[in-house]
Amino acid sequence: MATTVPTDSSGGLIVVLLIVFLLGPFSLCVLFAVRFWLDSRTSHRRASRMRFVPQATRHARSLLFERPGRWMAIKSTSAEEVREALGLDEAIPCSWDEGLTEAREQKLFVAPPVDGWVLVIGHCLPDPTDDPDRSFHFLRRLSERLGHVQFFSLNRIVNYHAWAIVDQGEVFRAYAWADEVMWNQGPLTAAEREMRMRIRPYASTSDRPLSSNEAGANCERVIRLASRWGIDPAMVAEEVSNGAGGCVGRVNRGV
Repeated sequence: MATTVPTDSSGGLIVVLLIVFLLGPFSLCVLFAVRFWLDSRTSHRRASRMRFVPQATRHARSLLFERPGRWMAIKSTSAEEVREALGLDEAIPCSWDEGLTEAREQKLFVAPPVDGWVLVIGHCLPDPTDDPDRSFHFLRRLSERLGHVQFFSLNRIVNYHAWAIVDQGEVFRAYAWADEVMWNQGPLTAAEREMRMRIRPYASTSDRPLSSNEAGANCERVIRLASRWGIDPAMVAEEVSNGAGGCVGRVNRGV
């Protein structure tokens, strides 16, 4: 009679548990490695599709538009002619970035010509929101020498704003607001009407004064108005921020 040898099932179970115990950490390591590789490829593809703005461009735009701005656009192809008409002292050649950095206190930056325009940038330009008479005479004198001159000013802190077109010494259009109308001369232009600029006449008690929201809307549209009339300084700063050919100089007392 044959005898049956009993099998020890506990031994096989122990072997299986040992295999699972040893392979478990290894499997987790493999899974983490695969996940890291996939994430790295996704991040790389995403970064390759992103369009980065050059540092010089961001620098130029921040200097010009993240604080109150004041500038002129002059129809000319000669920065030297504009510099002489302004009577700048100690003028030195510079790039856009250098000029925008130096255009403070009593200095003006005369940019190189772009598309038949020369931009003059600086807070020391006479401002009609502060002294309309001084601005009027300054722009007229400059226009008599240079022809077509445009002026723009915006202060986003208090929402003061101003713009003007002077051609051959004659004021074609001018408007300035600083809690009240400081200057309003000439007929409303098509661009002002189409952009729905909030315009008020001189000291009229029958007209509602500008609200802070309306004044702010005007202020934010000054750049667009400049673009409609002639040249967008934001686009110029973006395209030629590293280019040379401009100059910065100290303002003569007669300005």
